[in-house]
Parts: sequence; C-alpha cells; structure tokens
Amino acid sequence: MSASALLLRPLALAVLPAAALFGLAIAASGTAVAQGPLYKDASAPVEARVQDLVGRMTMAEKVGQLTQFTAHDTAAEARFEQQMRDGSVGSYLNVAFSWITVDTSGVYQLDPSGTLSEGARRTNRLQRIAVEEGRLGIPALFAHDVIHGLRTIFPVPLGMASSWNPEATERAARIAATEATSIGIRWIFAPMIDVSPDPRWGRIVEGAGEDPFLNSVMGAAAVRGFQTDSLADPTAAIATPKHYVAYGAAVGGRDYNTVDVSMQTLRETYLPPFQAALAAGAGSVMVAFNEVAGVPATSNPTTVRDILRGEYGFDGVVVSDWGSIWETQAHGVAADLCDAAERAIEAGVDVDMESKAYSGCLADLVESGRVSMETVDRAVANVLRAKFRLGLFENPYTDEARADRELLSAEHAAAAREIAGQSIVLLQNRPVEGRPLLPLAPGQRVALVGSLADDARAQLGSWSAAGARGDAVTVLDAFRQSGVDVTWARGAAP
Repeated sequence: MSASALLLRPLALAVLPAAALFGLAIAASGTAVAQGPLYKDASAPVEARVQDLVGRMTMAEKVGQLTQFTAHDTAAEARFEQQMRDGSVGSYLNVAFSWITVDTSGVYQLDPSGTLSEGARRTNRLQRIAVEEGRLGIPALFAHDVIHGLRTIFPVPLGMASSWNPEATERAARIAATEATSIGIRWIFAPMIDVSPDPRWGRIVEGAGEDPFLNSVMGAAAVRGFQTDSLADPTAAIATPKHYVAYGAAVGGRDYNTVDVSMQTLRETYLPPFQAALAAGAGSVMVAFNEVAGVPATSNPTTVRDILRGEYGFDGVVVSDWGSIWETQAHGVAADLCDAAERAIEAGVDVDMESKAYSGCLADLVESGRVSMETVDRAVANVLRAKFRLGLFENPYTDEARADRELLSAEHAAAAREIAGQSIVLLQNRPVEGRPLLPLAPGQRVALVGSLADDARAQLGSWSAAGARGDAVTVLDAFRQSGVDVTWARGAAP
C-alpha cells in the first residue's frame, strides 16, 4: 500500500458517519451507493427519524403538521385532497364519517346508501394522496371524539364510573379503539378526566365525577384500552386526556366560565388525574377552554410549558380544543389572532384545532422574529414523533375489511350490555305488598312518566359518535317487551 493510500485511509473512515446521515453507504469497492432518507428507515431510532425529517421540511410543511381541520363536509373533497397533496394540514377530524348523515335534530344516522367500510375507504384514499403524492410522504392523522364507544355505544363515562370497575372501562375503550381504527381513526380525543365538583356543569356526564382518585383510575384504564400495549398495533389509537386543566371547576357550573383555583387545589385535585393518564402512557393531551387564574389554559405557560412539559417530561402532542386558540381573544388576553397564535405556541400547544391561527400567522411570526424556528421545530417534532410511534410511516392504511366485521359486532354488543348492567345504580328497591318491587313480575302494572322514556336518541347518551338511533331500545319498549302492564304518559316535552 502506498504512503498516499495510508494517509487517505483515516480520512475516508472519518467521513463515514457523516455520509450515512446523508443517505449514503460505502460499498466494498469504495463507491458511494445512494439509500433512502433516514426518516424512512424503520430500523432507525424514532428520535433520529424525527430530527432527520424536521430538517428536510419547508416552513409551509411544518405549519401544516401543526394544523388540524374538520373534514365532515364531503362537498369540499377536492380541497381536502389538495391539502393532503401539499402538506398544508397534518390531521383531520371527522374524515371517517362520510358514511354517516346528520338528521334534523343533529343526530348522526347511518347513510343507507353506504356501507360501514365507507369511512375506511375515504381515510385510505386521502392517506394515499398524502403518502404517495406529498413531497415528503408524511402520513396524516385522523381523529375523533370517541367518548363512550364508536359504533357500539357503551354507558356514558359517568355511568361506567358508577361500576367502580376500571377493567370495564379499559375493555370498553379497547373495543372503541378497535372500531375506530377500523375506519382509519388513530387519534381519540378521550378520556375526559375533568374533576367535576359542580353538578350544574353539563359536561360532568363525560367524566367520572367529583373525585380525583376515581377520575385517575378510570382515566388511566381508558388510556390503556385505547393505546393497548403498543401504539404500532393497528388497533391502537393515541389517547388524549382532556381538558387540561381544571375545566370542571367552571364558576357556577357554567361551561366556558372562568376557573379560580389556588396552586394547592390545582395540584391536589385537578392535576392528579392527568398525572395518572400520563403514567399510563397517554400520547396526547388536549388543553381546555377555560382560564386558570386569569390566563387561558390554551396559552398558559405555567400549566403547559412548566408543569406538563417541564415537571412531567411529556413529549407527546398537545392539541388545542376546537377554536380555543382563537377564543383567547374573547378572554381579553390576545390582541388579535396572530397574538393568540404566538401565545399558544410559546406556551407549548403543538396543534391548532380549527382556529386557523397557526396556518394564518405562524410563518409571519417566525419571519418577524416573534417566534423562533426552534419553537416551531419542537412542536413539529412532537407531532411527527406520534406518527412514528403509531407506525404510520410503515403502515399508513387501514384494512377496509375490518369495518364491516368489527363495527357493532355481536361480541361488542354483548360486552356493552354486560358493562351497562354493571353501571346501573339502584337507589332503592322499596317493598310493595310485602315483596321488593324489582324484579318486575309478568302482568305487573307500571306507570311510566316522562318524554325520555320513548326517546331513542336519549338512550345513546352524549357524544355518541356513530351510534344509531335505530339500534337503541327505549325504556318504554323495554317495559313492553318484558310482559308487564305498562301505562305511559309523555309529560313535559324535553
């Protein structure tokens, strides 16, 4: 070997790691062989893939990953397709619900012209555009509020909490995630773990009530059910405990009202359920509409940046609630939409749901120096990390055959019936003529009073996702089918 060759050999070895970062390999002959980009290498560490991809993205593509819109309006399909193609939107709500129509009372109903797998076909079609036609092939995330079931409806969370059975909550969440993922939903905006001390607050029905411990146990159980043992499992969906934080303490029980709690109360009552959900592995958190001590939760650096990110070390996705970044103007905190965007991203909110604040302002905020590129990159990394953990870069599509097989299957319906039985709260069983009233005997006379007794919609509960009115058995029908002699009076209208 010549002296010149000996001198060059250490230099060649020194450049190998750098060459590998640029997708090159050194063959035995010494020639460079091109490989794919690092972020597409499934064997590479997730963090390395994240940083490699962030470094390749334009500002517009970064903003796209931080933007979430709803896509329920199928009339705007061409716009959604273009957003997938140019990477201007990273996640969508309601995409999988093209097989559902909304009736005049605002209730989801199955579209008789479609099939249950229609939603899966739509998410796959849009995903295919993002992955195969987008410049970098970044898959989209499809999200929905799956609070107590997707197509198979379980008791409302307050009812399931009354079972005192976290295994039942975990089982219901597992079934809900299985159904949701069958139509392409991999991001679930649940569980709601707002400690709710005021029964006047209408959203108390979505959580486990006024006890921090019960909310913690049930919330952690739901996270385990939604996410299962591995997010890469095609039946797993990212759980999103909400609403961070203290939303259930709205003054006077009035939704959207301010919250005024001490730091001690915040840490002893309202934060523990979120700590439990994060300990269970929750991959996302949704911030709340309300203020905490005069600062909106959506742009609160103390609760989001300092506590959630700093103390708890959370590296998942923080998403706004619907339009909550825009609403910080109504709180009197943000001067305009761009000021709202700046405050939210600086506080640590990664994804803007439906405010159009990040899509309209973030690029200008960076160009003017009001927001650093480092802040934007950190938020983008959080979103991409979730997509890598879900395995979407390797398996972006859902199996379209699963929907017809799994949605409201006989097995799922039986589980819902069993859990509903465990969730019933019997206040009293007063004796009548020497025997307990329940169980009712055939032919026994019963007076049933109230309009909800014959309201199939009411049986579905709040946030009933794709639950269909036609599947519900009303209280009146159930009494009639039982063989008792029932007399019903509608009473006041609901």
